[in-house]
Amino acid sequence: MGLKKSEFAAIVGTSPDNCAITIKRTGDGFWFVTLKMLSSAIENELLTERGALKSWRDPAAAVQFVQEVCPDCQRVMLEINSWAFKRQVA
Repeated sequence: MGLKKSEFAAIVGTSPDNCAITIKRTGDGFWFVTLKMLSSAIENELLTERGALKSWRDPAAAVQFVQEVCPDCQRVMLEINSWAFKRQVA
C-alpha cells in the first residue's frame, strides 16, 4: 500500500505526533520514504503520481523532502545498512 505526495503531506500535516517516517535505501542504491501510523501500525510507502515507488538517488534529497513536508515530525529515521540515524527533538 502506498500514498501519493499530497496524501502523505495531508497525513503528516494533520497528525505529526502519530507518524514515524523512515528513509531507507533500496538494493539498487535509490532512497525511498515510508510512513508508519503509530496508532494503527500501518506502514505506507511514498508513491509517484503514476503509482510507482517515489525514490531519490541522493539521500540528502529524500531528507530535504521530509523536512519540507513535515518540519514538525518528531520520529524521523534514516537507515543506512545496519546504522540508524534518528532525529533528536530538543
